[in-house]
Amino acid sequence: MDLGLKGKIALVTGGAGGIGFGCAKVLAGEGCNIVLADINEELANKCRQELIDTYKVNAWAMNINVMSAECIKDAWKKIAKEIGVIDILVNNAGGRFNRGSINQLTDDEWMRTFDLSIHSGFLMSKEFVNQYIKQDEFGSIVNMTSKSAIMSSSSGNSHYASAKAAVIGMTRAMAKDLYDKNIRCNCVAPGYVKTEKTYPDGDPRTEEKRKILLTHGFATPEDIGNVVAFLCSQKAHQMIGCVVDVTGGTLI
Repeated sequence: MDLGLKGKIALVTGGAGGIGFGCAKVLAGEGCNIVLADINEELANKCRQELIDTYKVNAWAMNINVMSAECIKDAWKKIAKEIGVIDILVNNAGGRFNRGSINQLTDDEWMRTFDLSIHSGFLMSKEFVNQYIKQDEFGSIVNMTSKSAIMSSSSGNSHYASAKAAVIGMTRAMAKDLYDKNIRCNCVAPGYVKTEKTYPDGDPRTEEKRKILLTHGFATPEDIGNVVAFLCSQKAHQMIGCVVDVTGGTLI
């Protein structure tokens, strides 16, 4: 399906691996030019070259620490000067710092998890909106939440689940604020996704997780990317403030 995204410029945070790079590849396959924003600049440059070689699009690698407001502001100034207007923002960067029950987590672990998983999306989105606000066409923001925001199957996860639940609230509020500024905002809730961070095949923990999936298999990063790309297109023009469940039927 041609999603009508050819020539758009998409920025993906955490874009040099896992779900982020899966989203970047699918968007590049639709003809988008890609900005890979990642704190791992070396890996981002390798991924950038792969996008150029495979999809024949323009691609840039940017070292952006999404936990730093100053770094984000500097990056958007550079983007305006060297790249141009970004049409699509995928706020994919996220994660947790350590695991532990609520009484075991340190204040720093809680706050840094929120900085990475929710505050980063706010800071990136604010800069995106300010540079896009005068465009005639529709832009798109897709925020990455998690199944942890809507169902709990892991222990020691209260900081991450809380931050990702906040992503949903932020998305819905942003969607209402931004639609009359020609920006649609939605979010995607992945479940178990096969990345470099997940357990390997054959690991008992992998098999345990597969049992609760109706598909009995983890998603690929590209599976998540397919949903993101659709949400960014005008074929999804009636989807505003949505939370799209991509959990493989994880119903418990």
